[in-house]
Amino acid sequence: MIKRYYKMSYGVIVDRPRDLIKLHNSYDIYISNRALKHFVESRKYEMKESFSDEDIINNLFYAIDRVVVTYTDFDKIEFKEPDRIIYSKNYTEINKSIRIVLQVVQNRLEICSIHFQKSKNKKSP
Repeated sequence: MIKRYYKMSYGVIVDRPRDLIKLHNSYDIYISNRALKHFVESRKYEMKESFSDEDIINNLFYAIDRVVVTYTDFDKIEFKEPDRIIYSKNYTEINKSIRIVLQVVQNRLEICSIHFQKSKNKKSP
């Protein structure tokens, strides 16, 4: 789906936007087609100046592959009323943090958005 959405023009509405994709068999974490398209479209736009198409796609897959780890082994958690939870985890191998905004919907977690945040390097003495 990531590669398919990557090839789409900006702003194109996907088929069945509310359909959910379960990201892992052991956890009830879902992403809608619409949210996945938004993630791909937004990160593509943000990274296009600095990365090749192949590198952008690899970064997108990396983030999706790390959703469960970010959720289960987070470095930071924030609660936003009424029903959003933000999990962040630093990944030193890419010098970025992944930030996932989840919403509780009918006893399951749905991803609203996924973001990369540049890690702040600590200066050595």
